[in-house]
Amino acid sequence: NSGRFLFHVILFLIFLILIQGIVYPPNNWDSMTYHLPRIISWISNQSVSHFQTHIIRQLYQPPFCEFIIMHFNILSQSDYFSNSVQFIFFIFTIIANLAIIDLLKLGYHYKIFAIILIVTIPEAVLEASTTQNDIVLSFFILTTIYYGIKLLYHVKIENYIFFGISVGLSLLTKGTSYIYIAPIIFILTILIFYNFFKTKNYNYIKFSILSFLFII
Repeated sequence: NSGRFLFHVILFLIFLILIQGIVYPPNNWDSMTYHLPRIISWISNQSVSHFQTHIIRQLYQPPFCEFIIMHFNILSQSDYFSNSVQFIFFIFTIIANLAIIDLLKLGYHYKIFAIILIVTIPEAVLEASTTQNDIVLSFFILTTIYYGIKLLYHVKIENYIFFGISVGLSLLTKGTSYIYIAPIIFILTILIFYNFFKTKNYNYIKFSILSFLFII
């Protein structure tokens, strides 16, 4: 009963975040000076090429999240659903966390605890109804961890491909991913070489090269 009650509370919190993101247009400083202006310029110019601006980060910062928001805006012909992109990835981060817990063979109570932690992180709750990109980045970091664990235990080409895609999209989302992803790749590299020398399975090396190509 307590688990069901917590589940309904969590759903209610998520519903409130969704409604807030739709009812209130993007209005925080970062959205108004960086994320949305570059999208408006792309749509106005009908091109994602560089444009004249005095806010240089509109040009050089990774654009993946804004690409998605741009498609939402073009399809809806408004910015009503601009905030929904981070909300969708907020849901995805919950799913990714649950997948990692499953992979580690942890129990039901760990899943409940993890979901409660995620939906009560103040920054996550605030950003889930904005056009910023930190939650999108968080999702790709989590999928990087997920497939990083999988590729160590299951030397299958698809695990390495999805690992490469996760890393590549995290780098395409925000520059800080270089800081967060670096230790993950460093630890994985050591473990992959350890497994290779232990098993002499050359798929570790071949698939790692393929993964690197997907990152690029």
